[in-house]
Amino acid sequence: MISLGFYEKNFSMFIRCTTTRTKKTGETYKTFRLVESERIDGKVKQHTLLNLGRYFDVPKPQWKSLSNRIDQLLTAQTDW
Repeated sequence: MISLGFYEKNFSMFIRCTTTRTKKTGETYKTFRLVESERIDGKVKQHTLLNLGRYFDVPKPQWKSLSNRIDQLLTAQTDW
């Protein structure tokens, strides 16, 4: 297991789209987050690593490759 603050290389990373409602008008909007998923004591735990905001315009077919690239960059930082 590699550890760098919040980053431990014992999980998978993905981008999640979440639908939210405003309290004032009830209008819905979507937000995007980079999420880590890890298994601890037989249970899956998910944590938001980065809020990507409402205007995340990367096409969905590219989300996995983007997550993988971020994972590679974080792993490279822990190698020194």
